[in-house]
Amino acid sequence: MKALVKRHEGAGGLELVDDWPKPTINRDEVLIEVAFAGICGTDLHILKGHWPCRTPVILGHEFCGHVAAIGDDLVDLSIGDRVVAGNPAQTCGVCRHCRVGNPFMCKQRISLGFMIDGAFSRYVKVRRHAVHRIPPDVSMEEAALCEPMAAAVRALTERTTVNAGDRVLVSGAGPIGLLCAAVAKAQGAAVIVCGLGADRRRLECARELGADAVINLERDDLRQTISSFTNDEGVDIAVECAGAPSSLAVCLDHVRKGGTLLQVGIYSSPFTVDFSRIVMHELQVIGVYGHAWGTWERTLILMHNKMVNVKPLITHKFPITRWNEGLDAIFRGEAIKVLLEPV
Repeated sequence: MKALVKRHEGAGGLELVDDWPKPTINRDEVLIEVAFAGICGTDLHILKGHWPCRTPVILGHEFCGHVAAIGDDLVDLSIGDRVVAGNPAQTCGVCRHCRVGNPFMCKQRISLGFMIDGAFSRYVKVRRHAVHRIPPDVSMEEAALCEPMAAAVRALTERTTVNAGDRVLVSGAGPIGLLCAAVAKAQGAAVIVCGLGADRRRLECARELGADAVINLERDDLRQTISSFTNDEGVDIAVECAGAPSSLAVCLDHVRKGGTLLQVGIYSSPFTVDFSRIVMHELQVIGVYGHAWGTWERTLILMHNKMVNVKPLITHKFPITRWNEGLDAIFRGEAIKVLLEPV
């Protein structure tokens, strides 16, 4: 089968392979025929050599598809079922984190799409525990965004709570930032999204998703906007989604005393932070990484109930043979979310 494979660690090394072996499944696994797979920021970090991976490996972990085969031990799925599946692919199952339902913290975690073969191919295999059925009124294109939306749902409904009437600042207008803004709006918050001039299309998408204010930091006055929104107090929750030191500085500058800093973005290298501000302003700092089984169920319910509209994020679709065009569209700032279709 055709598969988009990272051949070696470090920068580059991405290649479309024509004859990658079709996966064979064990008794507790499901073979999924991929319908769409989204290009994620993590895939870009791997391509640039900023994120470790076990090569050679098929990339891709945001996907949806149809059940193509079922392991002998499984009786609760049928061939043809529309499904999504989440990470991690494997955990120990017995450590504290696994037992309390937080598998991303498991020391033995193995993740799909950079530690074992992922979904930039015709078929991908996963364990049954990771599979969720797609509601009938959710399209396959929408379902392909279930994984990044689950990250936003985890951030804003599980790691912290957004209450109706809260003022929320989202710094970083990438797909995760836009989905965090949409989930916060669904919770009843007033939402401000900020980004850079290069994020023009993404900031327009933020408006379409219902953001109450959209700020181009290279042109607009964020401080004045937040002052008018919050009576000069600052926002209740600042959500850092860009993974950039300057974005974190924006969040620290504009979260109110006693407020919450929610860290979603991942940084490519260490940097210095004035931690005394966190002490002196009694800020809560909460990190977010991954999601849990229940997060996916909650995410699919939100999609089913049309409480979050992910369609505006899907700007490009390409057959996997044109993967380079998808990456180029992202790097040029033309794309928000690119979906690849297997051939």
